[in-house]
Amino acid sequence: MIMFIFRSTLLPRLLQNVQLFRLFESTTTTSFAATIFALSTSIKNTGSAIAVVRLSGPKTMAVIGGLTSDRTVNSLQRNPRKATLVSLYETAAGGSQQKRSLIDRGMLLWFPAPHSYTGDDMAEFHLHGSPAVISKLLSELATFSGCRPATAGEFTKRALVNGKVDLLEAEGVRDLIGARTDAQRRRALSALSSADSALAEKFEAWRKAIIGAMAHLEAYIDFAEEELISEDVLAELKTTIAGLAGQIERHIARTRLRSELIRDGLRVAIIGEANVGKSSLINRLCKFFLGANIF
Repeated sequence: MIMFIFRSTLLPRLLQNVQLFRLFESTTTTSFAATIFALSTSIKNTGSAIAVVRLSGPKTMAVIGGLTSDRTVNSLQRNPRKATLVSLYETAAGGSQQKRSLIDRGMLLWFPAPHSYTGDDMAEFHLHGSPAVISKLLSELATFSGCRPATAGEFTKRALVNGKVDLLEAEGVRDLIGARTDAQRRRALSALSSADSALAEKFEAWRKAIIGAMAHLEAYIDFAEEELISEDVLAELKTTIAGLAGQIERHIARTRLRSELIRDGLRVAIIGEANVGKSSLINRLCKFFLGANIF
């Protein structure tokens, strides 16, 4: 424990700094200027039964109004988070109400902020998975002022910034989407359940320790010249930080290899003459059939 000796005027000033830091830390909701959209499902060249297009940002409802009607907007606002059958139409550039032709009919869900995946206003269009339908809808969304295609992972990035998920959960979403084996799936789901995990508790303890060290260091910088803080404080602070760094480094050393093996797998070459059992060996090692022709 690092101890400080305060004058009567020092404690209120330090507490004010801590309160400002906590206020900044608690201000997690961020207003994003752009409204983003993206295809959220994988579509084959031959199409699929259903495709989901996501839209999130401050102009979400304005875009919905431009593609549907005022009646649909009013219905969605009265019934958020409920699937509604809608007709989507072409609109003039900028989201004019002038209808041209039907794009598709499908289900639309409206998630008002902050009760959405991203924490911003968000909508999901559930449409037929035709490449032509998807291409047309995405091109129409791009015509609205302030709308742009999302970058890879941007919906989850907004959820992270808005405090809807933590960093462990954000990484879990990425790993689950890319999971190709059962071990990868289980590892990703473990990260998504981080609120109840021992790992999350460990990270939270480190976070609090880092914040405490920052507060002590700022106090030393601000008030050391006034001889209000003992000279031993800096040495104790160095010991605390070194101990924390050691804990983090040891944790990384213990978990890195296993995590990388699960996430990235192994590259294995089995080399031999033709018809000597290479395929049979790899199938046996993997405990399932990979195929007879492995190159």
